[in-house]
Amino acid sequence: MTWDDMDTTDGSPGDEEAVPDEEAAVDEVMGDNPRADRLKSMLASLLDRRALLVRERDSASSQQERERWEARIAETDRQIAAVRQEEAVARFVESSVRLAVRRSGEEDAM
Repeated sequence: MTWDDMDTTDGSPGDEEAVPDEEAAVDEVMGDNPRADRLKSMLASLLDRRALLVRERDSASSQQERERWEARIAETDRQIAAVRQEEAVARFVESSVRLAVRRSGEEDAM
Protein backbone atom coordinates (compact mmCIF):
# COMPACT_ATOMS: atom_id res chain seq x y z
CA MET A 1 0.00 0.00 0.00
CA THR A 2 1.27 3.47 -0.84
CA TRP A 3 0.22 6.88 0.41
CA ASP A 4 -1.63 7.33 -2.88
CA ASP A 5 -3.76 4.31 -1.95
CA MET A 6 -4.71 6.01 1.30
CA ASP A 7 -5.83 9.25 -0.35
CA THR A 8 -9.58 9.47 0.07
CA THR A 9 -10.17 11.98 -2.69
CA ASP A 10 -8.66 10.18 -5.67
CA GLY A 11 -12.01 8.94 -6.99
CA SER A 12 -11.18 5.26 -6.59
CA PRO A 13 -14.15 2.92 -6.21
CA GLY A 14 -15.25 2.77 -2.60
CA ASP A 15 -13.65 6.07 -1.68
CA GLU A 16 -15.90 8.78 -0.39
CA GLU A 17 -15.49 12.33 -1.57
CA ALA A 18 -13.87 14.52 1.04
CA VAL A 19 -16.47 16.60 2.79
CA PRO A 20 -15.98 20.34 3.16
CA ASP A 21 -15.21 19.97 6.90
CA GLU A 22 -12.35 17.61 6.03
CA GLU A 23 -10.91 19.99 3.45
CA ALA A 24 -11.18 22.93 5.83
CA ALA A 25 -9.39 20.92 8.51
CA VAL A 26 -6.67 19.88 6.05
CA ASP A 27 -6.23 23.51 4.95
CA GLU A 28 -5.92 24.61 8.56
CA VAL A 29 -3.35 21.95 9.44
CA MET A 30 -1.31 22.37 6.24
CA GLY A 31 -1.19 26.14 6.60
CA ASP A 32 1.18 27.62 4.03
CA ASN A 33 2.66 24.23 3.17
CA PRO A 34 1.77 22.88 -0.27
CA ARG A 35 -0.79 20.09 -0.54
CA ALA A 36 0.25 16.66 -1.80
CA ASP A 37 -1.39 17.15 -5.19
CA ARG A 38 0.59 20.37 -5.75
CA LEU A 39 3.80 18.59 -4.77
CA LYS A 40 2.97 15.76 -7.16
CA SER A 41 2.67 18.34 -9.94
CA MET A 42 5.99 19.89 -8.93
CA LEU A 43 7.57 16.44 -9.00
CA ALA A 44 6.31 15.81 -12.52
CA SER A 45 7.87 19.09 -13.64
CA LEU A 46 11.19 18.19 -12.05
CA LEU A 47 11.16 14.77 -13.73
CA ASP A 48 10.52 16.45 -17.07
CA ARG A 49 13.37 18.86 -16.40
CA ARG A 50 15.68 15.97 -15.52
CA ALA A 51 14.86 14.20 -18.79
CA LEU A 52 15.71 17.39 -20.68
CA LEU A 53 19.00 17.74 -18.82
CA VAL A 54 19.92 14.13 -19.64
CA ARG A 55 19.25 14.76 -23.33
CA GLU A 56 21.43 17.88 -23.19
CA ARG A 57 24.19 15.96 -21.45
CA ASP A 58 24.02 13.17 -24.01
CA SER A 59 24.36 15.64 -26.86
CA ALA A 60 27.23 17.60 -25.29
CA SER A 61 30.30 17.81 -27.47
CA SER A 62 32.97 17.90 -24.76
CA GLN A 63 33.69 16.19 -21.48
CA GLN A 64 33.63 19.57 -19.72
CA GLU A 65 30.09 20.24 -20.99
CA ARG A 66 28.96 16.76 -19.95
CA GLU A 67 30.34 17.36 -16.45
CA ARG A 68 28.40 20.62 -16.19
CA TRP A 69 25.21 18.84 -17.25
CA GLU A 70 25.95 16.06 -14.74
CA ALA A 71 26.18 18.64 -11.96
CA ARG A 72 22.80 20.07 -12.96
CA ILE A 73 21.32 16.57 -13.10
CA ALA A 74 22.68 15.82 -9.62
CA GLU A 75 21.11 19.01 -8.23
CA THR A 76 17.80 18.14 -9.88
CA ASP A 77 18.01 14.64 -8.37
CA ARG A 78 18.40 16.20 -4.91
CA GLN A 79 15.35 18.38 -5.55
CA ILE A 80 13.36 15.37 -6.75
CA ALA A 81 14.24 13.42 -3.60
CA ALA A 82 13.23 16.35 -1.39
CA VAL A 83 9.90 16.86 -3.16
CA ARG A 84 9.13 13.12 -3.01
CA GLN A 85 9.73 13.14 0.72
CA GLU A 86 7.67 16.28 1.22
CA GLU A 87 4.84 14.82 -0.87
CA ALA A 88 4.81 11.64 1.23
CA VAL A 89 4.64 13.67 4.44
CA ALA A 90 1.90 15.93 3.06
CA ARG A 91 -0.14 12.94 1.87
CA PHE A 92 0.24 11.31 5.30
CA VAL A 93 -0.82 14.49 7.11
CA GLU A 94 -3.79 15.04 4.79
CA SER A 95 -4.97 11.44 5.19
CA SER A 96 -4.52 11.59 8.97
CA VAL A 97 -6.54 14.79 9.23
CA ARG A 98 -9.34 13.39 7.06
CA LEU A 99 -9.45 10.24 9.16
CA ALA A 100 -9.56 12.24 12.39
CA VAL A 101 -12.41 14.40 11.07
CA ARG A 102 -14.37 11.31 10.00
CA ARG A 103 -13.85 9.60 13.33
CA SER A 104 -14.94 12.72 15.12
CA GLY A 105 -18.08 12.84 12.97
CA GLU A 106 -18.81 9.18 13.68
CA GLU A 107 -18.43 9.75 17.42
CA ASP A 108 -20.74 12.76 17.24
CA ALA A 109 -23.34 10.64 15.44
CA MET A 110 -23.40 8.05 18.23
